[in-house]
Amino acid sequence: MKATVPIELDSIKYTNLVATWLAQGVPMEHCAEFAGLNAHQALRRFKQLPRVADWAEKRETALKRACFAKFDQNPALASKLLATGNRSIVYDTTGSHDNELGRCACLECRNQEAKNLYGKILMYIRDERSSGN
Repeated sequence: MKATVPIELDSIKYTNLVATWLAQGVPMEHCAEFAGLNAHQALRRFKQLPRVADWAEKRETALKRACFAKFDQNPALASKLLATGNRSIVYDTTGSHDNELGRCACLECRNQEAKNLYGKILMYIRDERSSGN
């Protein structure tokens, strides 16, 4: 379910989920720099800036917060998520070899543990929305 949609968080309008998420990991004075960036540009900029304290511990909460904003602000996308029913959602990161956010199925990564953080957050949001919360 890849979709580039506008997301507003903390009064800043971002163009995609990655920019929304990563902006939460830098000092507040740099957040607006992520507003017009695509996902690749946001990641590049993120790597150039200092992190907020305890980013390693805060990144999952930040991703969840960005995801909730994405689906709250985009009802058509939320409907698509709800339409997945109770099926498992695995974020395919084959190519980027990211087994934390998703699951890379390449020959090099296929035997590694995949945390599938993004997929789990999507299923959590779906469960919250389908239960009426």
